[in-house]
Amino acid sequence: MHTSTAIENGTTPASPLHGIQYGKRLFPQVLDDAAAINPDNVIGMIAKSADISAGFREVTFLQLSNAVNFTAWWIQAQIGRSETLETLAYMGIQDFRYLIVEIAAVKCGYQILLPGVRNSATNNEALFQSTKCSKLLFTAQFEAKLDSFAASMPGLDIFQVPSFGDMVNCPTKHYPYTKTWEEAQNDPIIIVHTSGTTGIPKAVRYNHSFVAFAADGVRLLPPANGRHVTSLAAFEGLAYCSIPFFHLGGFLFGLSTLFSNYTVVFGPSEVPASGDVVNAIMQELEIGAMMLAPNVCESLVKDHGENFVTRSKALEIIIFLGGPLALFAGDFITTNTAVNVSQIYGSTETGVLSLLIAEPRHWNYFEWHPIYGPDLELVDPEAGLYEVVVNRRPDQAWCSGVFFNFPQLDQWRTKDLFRKHATEPHLWVFYGRRDDVIILSSGAKVNPLLFQSVLQSHAGVNGAIVFGKSKLQCGLLIEPRTPQTKESNLLDELWLLVEKVNAEVQGHARIDKGMIMVIAHNKPFVRSIKNTIVRSTTLEEHKKEVEDMYTTAYLMALSILLVGSTGNIGTMIAQELLRRKIELRRIAFYARPGASSEKEVLYAMAEALGMERVEGEILDIAIYRGSLAVLLPFTVLIHRENIRLTSLFRYVTGFDIVICCLSHDSILDQISIIDTAVAGGVRHIIPSEFGGDLSCGAFYEKKALLWRYKLLVQAHLERVVREEPAFGYTLVYVGIFTELMIGQMMCNIMGLDTAAFTGEVFGRPGNIVWATSANDVAAVTVAAVVRLNPSNFAGKQEVFVYGQKLSLAEAYGIFEKVCGRPFTVRYRSAEECERQLDKFVQAGTISQALYMSLCHVCGFCAIMPEGKKMTFLHGIELEDFEATVRRTIRPVLKDAKKKL
Repeated sequence: MHTSTAIENGTTPASPLHGIQYGKRLFPQVLDDAAAINPDNVIGMIAKSADISAGFREVTFLQLSNAVNFTAWWIQAQIGRSETLETLAYMGIQDFRYLIVEIAAVKCGYQILLPGVRNSATNNEALFQSTKCSKLLFTAQFEAKLDSFAASMPGLDIFQVPSFGDMVNCPTKHYPYTKTWEEAQNDPIIIVHTSGTTGIPKAVRYNHSFVAFAADGVRLLPPANGRHVTSLAAFEGLAYCSIPFFHLGGFLFGLSTLFSNYTVVFGPSEVPASGDVVNAIMQELEIGAMMLAPNVCESLVKDHGENFVTRSKALEIIIFLGGPLALFAGDFITTNTAVNVSQIYGSTETGVLSLLIAEPRHWNYFEWHPIYGPDLELVDPEAGLYEVVVNRRPDQAWCSGVFFNFPQLDQWRTKDLFRKHATEPHLWVFYGRRDDVIILSSGAKVNPLLFQSVLQSHAGVNGAIVFGKSKLQCGLLIEPRTPQTKESNLLDELWLLVEKVNAEVQGHARIDKGMIMVIAHNKPFVRSIKNTIVRSTTLEEHKKEVEDMYTTAYLMALSILLVGSTGNIGTMIAQELLRRKIELRRIAFYARPGASSEKEVLYAMAEALGMERVEGEILDIAIYRGSLAVLLPFTVLIHRENIRLTSLFRYVTGFDIVICCLSHDSILDQISIIDTAVAGGVRHIIPSEFGGDLSCGAFYEKKALLWRYKLLVQAHLERVVREEPAFGYTLVYVGIFTELMIGQMMCNIMGLDTAAFTGEVFGRPGNIVWATSANDVAAVTVAAVVRLNPSNFAGKQEVFVYGQKLSLAEAYGIFEKVCGRPFTVRYRSAEECERQLDKFVQAGTISQALYMSLCHVCGFCAIMPEGKKMTFLHGIELEDFEATVRRTIRPVLKDAKKKL
């Protein structure tokens, strides 16, 4: 490495070799000179195909120079030269045409814009507008992707560049570049953009001075503390690069080969860099240096650790950039090999800041160059955090890249935070960005880096994000590596890692097991052009999942009492609560003493889930009438809270939510339940109002007796809310239970006889009903609980989940389709139904009167008014009418056939 002893007046010193002005050379001329002096020297290699064993295409200085001249003449013929440094964009596959087009464009007087190939159309449109770019060059592989791109920018002219083979192999005359350093040093030549982690990506322009220092002048930085600056300027050999050409690091790494003596190696042009690719390249070539993105290095160690150790004999150094490297990867390399692991630090705005190559035992620490490094300013004395700040220094103007880009500034604050090593103050560890540090609602601060780095060390994890801004606690989103990853197994394994980190951090920063989610594989984290996670955009795209996690977390502190747990729908709701028990602190069920067989089903389910069985005493509850005069308390307690209860008041005390699931003739008993629940401190009730919207005026008539009973309950709830503003209730509106219609529950509204293939129904063939499976009603009811925000239980809430809309005649058509036989159907009149209803009312047989009321509503009324908006409940897909019929009637048909 060439060094200098003094740098005065902001000028770059001459090299001791041949008086070469390192850091003041123009790369188009450097290439022309190299092609004349060393035409056959190999400047680069690229894999020929995805099969790495098929070999590599070598490119010499002469071939590259010819390709640049060919492309420069082609650009001039297609769009002309530019005398005003116009912007010209290029998008292509990852091959040497990036380097060729960049140099050729500069020769033709353009500055070249390199948009990220994964950018959204919106982001690219903003970039093109901000850089006043109206011309785009592209490779053939991008033609299909450019239709929507061009459509959003009508004035954009697009040109397909020649193939790499044509560029290299077609003889052409020299295309001159005659500017001197003094004339060209401030010319903008390349435009890249920020990652867009905080919004629309911002274009950043670089001039010759910036590029010349980064690719050439860096060799002038002297060693310090016995070690060189992190750079490959003095390296000779094969150097693999995983960074894409459109990224600043990839551009500079490729361009630096013009100024140095190493040969750059790239993988297949149409296969993303990965641990698999690097492993295959190391099997074919003796790689001496690597420039890797952290995720590629981590994948290499995770998947090919043993092979890497065997094949790393020639490897001198791995330089990583774009983000922190997981501890497991750096530790594995430095422990098992003689390879140096070092990092490059910088940003799109600042370029690379001066670091020394790390000692192996301190590979994850930064050691700034003591003279040319940045300043570290204490910004959080309590936490011991320092921000990296670049201040303008006149004597270091030649190596301060940020001020080439922003000459109007005297200071650049990076927002990156560091901590000093506990015993070696010249070493610094990255803590996080100022805008990444999570501030909880309590004001406490949480650094997400430790959790994220530890979890990303797991072989099944592709990425991890800690979230929690303005919340009481933090949580974790996990991106699995493969779609085959089993979520439950992965969560169990990750929990062991989280527990270890929890033991190291302060209490407010700890993460509960219920606040960890493995995201769907088809909705991966958003990544930047550096392949780092774009935190803000990712969290915005997973906003609903995150909010659902917090809702669930709130419910972890809630307990639910289900009244009526052994009836048809009650059993289903009880089972759904048990299925989602992890989201709740305590579940309790009231059941009738005569329902022993149904209770045993619940007992068995609860005990199979590892929950404790606790029975209370048989209670004589005077406020209940009829068959509900005596209740047996049955509780399932997740936290083994051994509570003995001697009254309904004491029983509801401590429960946050009561779900009522009562039979039709017990609807009015809810009024007493509501009053007792409120007195006992219950904060929210879901009454047994399953069915149509009760606001329809027709339901006030005698023939809608059942709905009149429900309206009395609703009126009472409204009064309670007025008197108790903190109390609330949720009304769940669904269609008629499909099972009630077809005789698979307590009713047979459609009068189905699946043995005789007949039907008898009070109703008109064209009357419209909304049918909802009882299983879906149970799922919807529990989901309505889950979606409640405990911080706002108050007032009335409504859930509309109607099910399938169909006429009675269409319903019979489905029966015939499922049974494979036509049905003989008798439709009975409304008058007949009303006579039956009056008869049962006069006889005092209320349950039968309510049944006839239900038949009348189903057969002659519109039980769900039009225009209501369905409520979206995450994770619930409603079963259609035919599917429910097939599921419930087919077993009956099989039994009938057996009897025949």
